[in-house]
Amino acid sequence: MDRNEILANFQACTGIDDIGECMVILEQCDWNFHNAVTAALADNHLQGNSSQSGVQTEGRTGKMLTFSCTLGGTTKDITLDDSNTVGDLKQIASIELGITPSETEFEKWPAVSHVLRPNNNTVLATMGLPHFNKLTVKMTPLPGVTIAEDTGNSSVPLELPCSIFNENVTPSNDIVDLTRTYKLKISNVEDQQIHIIDCEGSKTLKEFKEDAAAVTRIPLDQQEWRGFPKGDFVDNDATLSSLNLELPVHSLHINRKHSKTIPPHLNPFAVLAGANNFPIHHNNGSSSTLPQPMVISSSDDEEPVETFGDDIFNDANVGVKRTISLMPERATDEVIAQQQFKSEFLSRYAEGPDFYLDTLTAAVQKAFGCEARKRKLLAVYLHHDGSIQSNVFCSQLLANQSIIEYLNAHFITWAWDVTSSFNKETFLRSCQRYLGSGVADTVRRMKKDHFPMLVLAQGKGRSCDVTAIIQGNSELGELMARMIKAVEDAETQREQDIREEDARKAREHIKREQEEAYRQSLETDRAKMLVEQEQMLKQEEDDRQKKIEEDKRLEEIKRLETLVPPEPSADSGEKVSRVRFRAPDGSTFQRSFLASNTLNDLVNFVGSQGYHRDQYRILKSWPKVNILGLDLTSTLESNKIYPQDSLIIEEVPDYDV
Repeated sequence: MDRNEILANFQACTGIDDIGECMVILEQCDWNFHNAVTAALADNHLQGNSSQSGVQTEGRTGKMLTFSCTLGGTTKDITLDDSNTVGDLKQIASIELGITPSETEFEKWPAVSHVLRPNNNTVLATMGLPHFNKLTVKMTPLPGVTIAEDTGNSSVPLELPCSIFNENVTPSNDIVDLTRTYKLKISNVEDQQIHIIDCEGSKTLKEFKEDAAAVTRIPLDQQEWRGFPKGDFVDNDATLSSLNLELPVHSLHINRKHSKTIPPHLNPFAVLAGANNFPIHHNNGSSSTLPQPMVISSSDDEEPVETFGDDIFNDANVGVKRTISLMPERATDEVIAQQQFKSEFLSRYAEGPDFYLDTLTAAVQKAFGCEARKRKLLAVYLHHDGSIQSNVFCSQLLANQSIIEYLNAHFITWAWDVTSSFNKETFLRSCQRYLGSGVADTVRRMKKDHFPMLVLAQGKGRSCDVTAIIQGNSELGELMARMIKAVEDAETQREQDIREEDARKAREHIKREQEEAYRQSLETDRAKMLVEQEQMLKQEEDDRQKKIEEDKRLEEIKRLETLVPPEPSADSGEKVSRVRFRAPDGSTFQRSFLASNTLNDLVNFVGSQGYHRDQYRILKSWPKVNILGLDLTSTLESNKIYPQDSLIIEEVPDYDV
């Protein structure tokens, strides 16, 4: 639903006549319909409606119930106070799911419910429901028979409930419906005003039409009605409660009967409305204004009428010779069709906007698919050669230099010729996809004399929002003013998008910097880890070599220990030499040898203590001499190392090795 429809439904459902108050509530709820209704309930806006439904709210505080209503693949969550009725839930569910209340039926109420088959007047509080409930919605069309409605060209089946033919059948809830107040929204096509009338269900159709005559100033005998569920021939003595009117609001259209000699394009009932603001009048004396979108034409049920001769619009009048169509009648290649359109347009009118020569898909992408600073609006021009307004609109408006410059500066202008039905259907398929079903429906039902049409849209990415629909009867000043307003409205959104894009780019820049810093950190850590791994491997290799060398040293020590003669005792009776050794670290140790032991025996002993002859030297203190340089087979006694002596163990410097 668009905002206009949400506002109208909200007013009808809540009974709040003040448009400003409704707008405030809806704005606070971001235009979420059922959230806004819930907020209105919380503020006691619906106390009057609750009393009409027979719900007593005074003296008790109702709890809020949430219903998850599923229809097909669509699920909507609705929150209501339990003082409401099942009928109230149906009304809101039907609006949210896009079906009529008469078609709405709930299946499988929760098993804990105290009432397994509630009717529309059952109060939710009496059912003992939990706070959250899941409901499946099914569409149940009213049982009926099919009759034919004469539309002038064909017979269209019209579904009618069988009960209207049976005078003895009385609805089970008829007594309640007679006391119900119905809200009827009447669109007066003649003066393009909307009136809202509240009527009790006991009022007859004739009484309602008399009330309508008072506000629309259309006498009873001149009223034409559309929108009654049971057809326009319903007995005037029937009560409103028997007509199966939609809740919370039922929409009707009224028009003054016209002579069949009036051309269809001059009959205001053929086109329900333009892009104007429709005043809304309530029967309580208040009034408001509700912007209405471009409204579609009625079905092709007009009687054949006398047409004016085309000779009044001959070449002498318009100054344009139309020998070639703007587009082929069956445009299968959109690009080629666009090229022909632009070429023939310039041939006819000499000047025109810079039409974008590609598909509508490409035009939308060109207008909205770029960054916000380069974004433009989209202008879709729809031409119909059969319209008497096309030549004037093109020659006086689209060929105007100011219009051309403004369109080229702010819009991507895309054009299409809907003169042939094939080309029209081709456009409608793209239109539904990009401009929405509402615009497509408008174009589909529009008569040829209401063309040409200029559709203005803004958007970003694949999102497109139609902001204005300008018809061919517009003046130059009006066209320029509408385009300027569209650009100004879009500029506000564009500036916001620019700020968001700048913020996003800044975040992305920071993110890229962080990612780059993180990448460099990873590379640094990886390089550091490789160095550490190399150092670790080198250390492991060094340790392995040291262990090998240490193992060799220990093996050599064990071997030398086997070569050292045993130490003699002091009372052995032989000559004993006591030798004192000073190690390189300053520590000392001593050992007794026989005077007859050789210097080699002494050197082997020093080696068994870990000081191998390849790495250390053994020096006599006086005279200072290296024992390793003497004859190692000579005895200690012959080398004056008897009866005692002190020897110094020194590490061999590198140059001595």
